This record gives sequence, C-alpha cells and structure tokens, in this order.
Amino acid sequence: MGAAARTRRRTGDLRVSILEREPVQLDGATLQAIDQAIIDERPDLEPGLDDIELDRLVQPYFSAHTLLVATCGVPFPARSVVLALGPAGEGRPLLLSHNLARLQAVAAAEPPSGLEERGRARDYAGHGNDWTTPSLNGELALASFDHIPWHELDEAGRVEVARLSERFAPTIQPEVALRTANGWTFHSWLVADRQLIERRLSVPPDGRLERADRVHVRQLPVPEGNVWDLRDGRWVPVG
Repeated sequence: MGAAARTRRRTGDLRVSILEREPVQLDGATLQAIDQAIIDERPDLEPGLDDIELDRLVQPYFSAHTLLVATCGVPFPARSVVLALGPAGEGRPLLLSHNLARLQAVAAAEPPSGLEERGRARDYAGHGNDWTTPSLNGELALASFDHIPWHELDEAGRVEVARLSERFAPTIQPEVALRTANGWTFHSWLVADRQLIERRLSVPPDGRLERADRVHVRQLPVPEGNVWDLRDGRWVPVG
C-alpha cells in the first residue's frame, strides 16, 4: 500500500483513538511464517493469502513488537486479522485475533507504560479488545437501548423489541470508567454477532488486559454484521 491509512474499524465506537497504518517490508521467511500462522487457525482465509495486504499498526504501546494487520479480500466480505512479531512469540508470529491470552503474553514480555492514566488506559483497552475480539462480524458500542439497529421488524419482532425495551432500556448506558485497586475497568454494552453483551474490560498497570462478557440476549432481531454502513453518523451493521 502507499501512504499510511487509517485503521478500518467495524466497531461503531468512536471513543478510541484511530491508529495509523504503514506499509511494511518483510523477508520471505517471515511472510511464509505469517501465512502458516493464519492457515493454522483461520483456514477459511487461505484462499485469500495470494493477495493478502499487510500493514504495520503505528501503536504507542509496544516498541519491541511489530503489530500487523493482514487483510484477505477472499472470501467476501474482506476479513482482517492482527498478528504480533517480537519476543513474545519467540520468533513465531502470534495471531492475536480471537485470542486475548496472546495479547497478555505480549504485555508480559513488554509491559506498556502509562496505563495509570485514564485516557491511555481507555485507548489501550479499546485497541486491545479490537485486536482480540471474539466477534466474527465486528462490535457496535451502545450508549442507549435506542442505539440498537433493528432490522425489518414484523409484528412479532415489534412485540419482541417492546419486551426487550422494558427489560434493558433502563439499564443500557454509555461506557463507565471505574478506578480500582488494580487499575481501570471499563463497563459497557454492545451488540456483536446479533448478541446483546454487557462487557467489563480491566486494564491493570502491567497491560494484561482482561475481558469479561455477559451475554444477555443471543438472537436480537438485528443484521448479522457481514455488511456495515454509515447511518445517522454511526457505522452500524446493515446486512
């Protein structure tokens, strides 16, 4: 790729700073190891490896590790995974996507600084969650029940939404930051893969991010999230 590009986000969450991407030059052995790391855990992406795009994330947390975004356009829609190169992997690329324990390993090898400060801890929590999210189709942060993007509701769907509103409208609120004896905890609500999730992201000073999710509803009448679009100033799942 040419000039640095902004990280493509499918979280609908604009509270986290945007990280730039830069083109990266890697040797053949490293490229082969990256391909193998992806094939081992994401065989569905193997058809797109011939045209894979690799960018380095310009991130302020780990100087001894290189974080890469690998984007495969095949199969459609395009999918991206995040990998870490550096001492935590002992010479092997670590696939961070869907694997929070590996980000914890990177932080153990190279603890990020400054996480006592709320803003930096919030950014780290947001980026670390993005890199390791368990969601396949992205996450939509909620500030209220009304932010849920309902999809083509029939009468039964409208009845279901009314029932859900009685239960969750008084509860769903914007993210809350809590200072604890062991760092910061960020309490939030989100929609991901049609699930309504209550989340706590805990950021200790050593950077070993912890995520605790409680799934309240497993099948919301919302789009699955294969396709996202800008609606009323927010990126939301539309298909």
